[in-house]
Amino acid sequence: MNTLNLKKRILLADDDEMILESFQSILKAAGNEVTTAEDGKEALTLALDSKASGNKFHLLVTDLQMPNMTGLELIDELKKAEIHMPILVVSGYFPSWVRLELIKRGCLNYIEKPVMFDELVDRIAMIS
Repeated sequence: MNTLNLKKRILLADDDEMILESFQSILKAAGNEVTTAEDGKEALTLALDSKASGNKFHLLVTDLQMPNMTGLELIDELKKAEIHMPILVVSGYFPSWVRLELIKRGCLNYIEKPVMFDELVDRIAMIS
């Protein structure tokens, strides 16, 4: 496992509580500050608050299929709000049309679930 001290402020959005807890734990162990959101709507609120406070997130890690606001809708809303940060999509749902939609939105970083923790930490380390 890549255990570099990344010190990134990460916003993590997923509606699966077990995934949120496990990803948060492994990302914190890798030296990151992690804030969790249970859906896209909560993630958007947190991103807007962080922008307003000047303490912006360095990275969004999001699922695609969430209640209240999907990952694609979240990406669109962040763009409308002019909140710019790298995005890593981690989802079990990746039909070809979804990959095309992510590329159109400028999101080239995605991992299909189930994901190995080493792969998640290494991928995040490569994203600037």
